[in-house]
Amino acid sequence: MSAPREPLDLERFKALAESYGSSINKWPPELQASARLTALSPDAAALLRNEADLEAVLDQWVAPSPTPSFREQLAKKAASVARRSLATTRYWWAGIGLAAALSGAAAGTAGTALIVVPQQVSGDTIFGDFSDEGDD
Repeated sequence: MSAPREPLDLERFKALAESYGSSINKWPPELQASARLTALSPDAAALLRNEADLEAVLDQWVAPSPTPSFREQLAKKAASVARRSLATTRYWWAGIGLAAALSGAAAGTAGTALIVVPQQVSGDTIFGDFSDEGDD
């Protein structure tokens, strides 16, 4: 598949520059050839310069490190959340145990309700037939 050789429209070029930055080499490979053609126009070149300026400013920014008091507050909050989470977990396990016990009781009740009781018990045993006791 050959790369498209038509320039991108300026809106699409701007969206790609804002997404991928000022270096066209970092853009999706299938769009790089078209982007290079578009970058030859003065408006597109200005967009790339603006993106490069923004990237330079962002590269200089350094995140401040947290203060010791903030770290302490964060550690206390994390410990509090962990304790609360553990207590909540205990309730969940209790609920799961109760649900398992009740489902077992329901299954046992349903199982015994389905057992068919014979209407008449046969008198045949290993000791003989007891159904005709009156015959002698």
